[in-house]
Amino acid sequence: MNLLLYTTVSQEVAEQVKTVLKPSVPEGTIEVCRTINDLSRRLRLPKDDPTIVVVLPASREDILDLLAIRHLFRNVRIILVVPDIEDETIAMAHRLRPRYLTYLNGNFLGLSTVVNKMFEDYAQC
Repeated sequence: MNLLLYTTVSQEVAEQVKTVLKPSVPEGTIEVCRTINDLSRRLRLPKDDPTIVVVLPASREDILDLLAIRHLFRNVRIILVVPDIEDETIAMAHRLRPRYLTYLNGNFLGLSTVVNKMFEDYAQC
C-alpha cells in the first residue's frame, strides 16, 4: 500500500502532516503532489497496491479542482482535511466520498490514527 499526500496548503503545514504520518506508514511510501496536474498524472499511473490519498486543499477552489478529477479517485481511499467547516465546503468535500473527513485545525492526531488503521488492515489481508 502506498500513500499520496496532495497538498496546496503552506509548506509548514504540509511538513507537520508528513511528520505525523511517518510513524504510521512504511519507510519511503509517502509521495507528495503539490499541483492538481501532478496528482492527476500520478493517479493515472498503473498501481500494484491500493493507494491512500491524503488531501489537504487550501481553499474551496482546490476542492473544485479535485471534483473535476474525481473519476480518478474510484479505486483509492481518500482522507480529506478541509480548510474550514462551512456548510458549503463540507458539502463539496462529501462529493469526493472520503473515508475520513476532518478540518485543518492543526491537530492531526486523528489523521495519524486513521492512516495507521488503514495500513494495519491492509497488512492483515
